[in-house]
Amino acid sequence: MRLTWQILFSFLIFCACSEKKSDYLKPEQMKEILVDINLAEGALKAKAFVGDTSKTLAPLIYHEIFEQHGVSRAVFMESLNHYLKSPKQLDKIYEDVIVELNKIQNGISK
Repeated sequence: MRLTWQILFSFLIFCACSEKKSDYLKPEQMKEILVDINLAEGALKAKAFVGDTSKTLAPLIYHEIFEQHGVSRAVFMESLNHYLKSPKQLDKIYEDVIVELNKIQNGISK
């Protein structure tokens, strides 16, 4: 009987450890959010805001972007920090961001 409990306990611990849910955004989600952030930053820089208006608007715009994507700022920052520790993954995400931004730019300039 004791062996059965030990096996059951070991199995439960193994399952609990192996099912750690990653709270990081998937690369595709990061790409989509980063595209929107880059577009927003470009818009802020393109507008000639007086004084600190762009500094006031930026957090509001970022909040809106996170809300549109259904993530919190905390989850985004956690994910960004995660990808900063994996430069190859982050490079791939940014390559995809650049491709997407180029598509948008080419669509606008046509």
